[in-house]
Amino acid sequence: PGNNELTFNRMEVDDEETQEVRQGDSVKLIGAFLEAGQDDKEMPRLVLGHVISLWTRQPAQECSCFLAFLAILCEPVKGKLRAGFRASLDAHAARVPCEIEMIVSRRASRGSRRFSNPEALLAGDLTEVWITPLQPICLEVFRSCPGLGRIAIRHEGLTLAAGVVSSVRRTRREQAFFED
Repeated sequence: PGNNELTFNRMEVDDEETQEVRQGDSVKLIGAFLEAGQDDKEMPRLVLGHVISLWTRQPAQECSCFLAFLAILCEPVKGKLRAGFRASLDAHAARVPCEIEMIVSRRASRGSRRFSNPEALLAGDLTEVWITPLQPICLEVFRSCPGLGRIAIRHEGLTLAAGVVSSVRRTRREQAFFED
């Protein structure tokens, strides 16, 4: 997140120098430096969960909200899973707070009847929800980049839901380019 540019001398994966990395690799950048005229305070800070991509090939970008297909694994200890519920979003190596904006539909664990705009979600439901991350995070549609499209919703030590990203809205209208 942050759309920062960074130049570096070499990359390492598992303590071995490499010229190429693939999605899902944990990468160590050696000799990262600033462009001429930049102050040290402007140095982008890379932390666990940041996504690195080539700026020349439609780089990964943070999302403003996304649509997810989720399986509800359990209900929160306090309250109900409904629009406005706040929890933690786990995706790749990142964890950020998020809010359920809108429940589009749900299908109960028993039966195939689909309910539009339900009030709340129950354990065993399959659902489609709009979620807004409350801090910057890079996500992609699962079918274009599985590593950036798997998510889990957690609250107070419990994994409430797991699923995949099916649509992403960004402030800038671009999609990252990935190849395996």
